[in-house]
Amino acid sequence: MAKLFLVTIFFPNILFAQQEKINIKNIFENNGLFYENFSEDVANGMVYQFDDDLELPLGLIKNGFKEGKWLEWADKNQKIKTEESLFNKKDDIKKKHSVNSPSSLEIINYISEIKYNKAVLKLIFSQVIHFDSSGSKMEESLKTYNQFGTVKRNTYRKYEYIKGLSGLIDKIIIFNDKNILIQKQLLNYDKNKMLIGKELFGIQDEIIDKTIYSYDSSGMLEKKINYDKKGKKNNSTTFNYDIAGNKNKELIQLFSSKLDLNHSIENYYSYDENGKVIKKENEHYITYYYYDQFLLAEESTYLVNSKSENDEDVILSKKIY
Repeated sequence: MAKLFLVTIFFPNILFAQQEKINIKNIFENNGLFYENFSEDVANGMVYQFDDDLELPLGLIKNGFKEGKWLEWADKNQKIKTEESLFNKKDDIKKKHSVNSPSSLEIINYISEIKYNKAVLKLIFSQVIHFDSSGSKMEESLKTYNQFGTVKRNTYRKYEYIKGLSGLIDKIIIFNDKNILIQKQLLNYDKNKMLIGKELFGIQDEIIDKTIYSYDSSGMLEKKINYDKKGKKNNSTTFNYDIAGNKNKELIQLFSSKLDLNHSIENYYSYDENGKVIKKENEHYITYYYYDQFLLAEESTYLVNSKSENDEDVILSKKIY
């Protein structure tokens, strides 16, 4: 079980005219083969990096495989993407599409508590996720633990994906350990095959919540808004990206109709030279990410500007992959 510039390049214009233009953000690689997002269809055409009015040609894909010489930057950029989403390869529902992706993933979650004036980590839950060959989450089990470290609750979920006429996944059905349907998600897309809406329904087909997604001119996820079952806004998240397309800032706004209060959190992200996120911070907390080669191995969250009696940073939580 695995642990989880300006570049000028010239291609003959006649080649471009004969090939479909593909945004690199709209494809993913799995075991050396390139697919269209949200689909099992292999990619065909000329791949570009779109940046405002700039179209940077990266290379040609034919029947899912790279053809000829590719821009070196593109090869490197594909290899460092080890964790992507169903939306725009960056946020929310995680899917594993990298060549180095695990077929299963175990996550162990700890939270700190104070004992004898010292913060110690306490196991709260562990999670095991199994993926199919395309990177879709198929099974998930979750164990929660009591204060003595013994299992308090064991939850199992199985996922089934249904495609519409467009070839995109438009329904996700979730079953429990007794193979009873307990939830379903309905997905909606725009004409560019970008996810713009997701609705979650319960066992009696009652709506639980709804999320709306919007994108910038480059096709990057710009904002998502979540609503409760009554249509009231729960929260919204606005995303900003650096020139390399990495998320460098997100603004989360939380809404409370009961208390008539709004609260916001600004998270800032830092990356290493390979494009892997290594730090997330806000005014209260800072999270560090550690990797085992290409895969995320650990993330630890600390209080900002706080020290324990022995001058150590106060840890709040830790995840082991």
